[in-house]
Amino acid sequence: MVAGAGSEAQLAAADSARLAALFTPDNRRYARVRQVLAIVEPLYEIALLVLLLATGLSARMRDAARRWSRNRYGRVVVYLGLFTAAVVVLEAPLSWFGEYFWEHRFGLSNQSLGAWAWEGIESAALSFLVAAGTGLVAIALLFLERVGRRAWLWLALGMLPVMVAGVLLEPLVFDPAFNHFTPLHDAQLRGKILALAERVGIPGRAVYEVDKSKQTNTLNAYVNGFGPSQRIVLWDTSLQAFREDEMLSVMGHEMGHYRMHHLWKGIALFWVLGFFVLFATDRIARAVLARRGAGWGVSAMHDEAAIPLIAAVLLALLFVTGPISNAFSREIEHQADRFSLDVLHDNDAAVRSYFVMAERNRSDPEPPAFVKLLLYTHPTPAERVRFARTYHPWADSSGSGERR
Repeated sequence: MVAGAGSEAQLAAADSARLAALFTPDNRRYARVRQVLAIVEPLYEIALLVLLLATGLSARMRDAARRWSRNRYGRVVVYLGLFTAAVVVLEAPLSWFGEYFWEHRFGLSNQSLGAWAWEGIESAALSFLVAAGTGLVAIALLFLERVGRRAWLWLALGMLPVMVAGVLLEPLVFDPAFNHFTPLHDAQLRGKILALAERVGIPGRAVYEVDKSKQTNTLNAYVNGFGPSQRIVLWDTSLQAFREDEMLSVMGHEMGHYRMHHLWKGIALFWVLGFFVLFATDRIARAVLARRGAGWGVSAMHDEAAIPLIAAVLLALLFVTGPISNAFSREIEHQADRFSLDVLHDNDAAVRSYFVMAERNRSDPEPPAFVKLLLYTHPTPAERVRFARTYHPWADSSGSGERR
């Protein structure tokens, strides 16, 4: 639905007032601390990894692994088990504050302390099983030993099938480990979503709802996977919060990602970026190891005890390159917003959906520019609302409707 020109100014003024009202003192406090945490958490993780090296704990874990097993794969599995346990314990205080305490403080979490802790243990265990069970870490260390300074290139080339396999398996293996997925109960909404999918050229897939309300009061919906694993997923919190036309607007956005091949474009970007990141990780880690390795008891890059060093450098580089991936993400999210409007021509429903999501998620409607650069993977709520209000070329006979 598109308002006439005379009422657009009134709607814009009403939107501005509602955006301003979003930023209550409580929401401001919540958003600011979340923004600080998003910057502090990766730095904290890097510091913990350096601590494992500097205290010699990594070397002692390696020695214990070598006493337990004589072959490389066995040593890597034992080391990874000890490493995972150490990281979980050391990260627990900040994780508790950011994921449990702060979310409960503002009514966004529904988990008990026990449920939250158990989910964290399950997540760590799953990460360990994937890293150890697939042998990826052992293979990487073998390449570092056998190929030397060019190992990063082979590892970068091997990233592509690993990323594709991860995307394929996420809806089938990883997501169901933490939540229960069922076919969408609302037959009328399911029919409209599938009709919309058919209209935009998406093959008919099952529409699922997921019990995210056991964990959070925030909202989300997505399309993920590909081929046999592709699915449309709605959080049950979203089903409770959105009206039907708002839900369809959200799904139009998610279908836009599919139609414009954003999944594959994202994989391509991160694969290309991965060549730079892995090259830099290799060179920086080798330089640090040459200066500090003897003091840490770490002999070489293929030494199991070097894993925290490689991880720390990798995390630091991903943090530094984060603004590049964030800018890409904001652009494709904007394209998906536009796709939904082009298909549904329902500006009002889109605007209402952005407000509902911002209100329920306690989003900062207009963060400082540096915060957006560092942290935001979507356009800000204010940007999304203003675009949705002014983008309606199908209703502009002069052809001057705003496009970006």
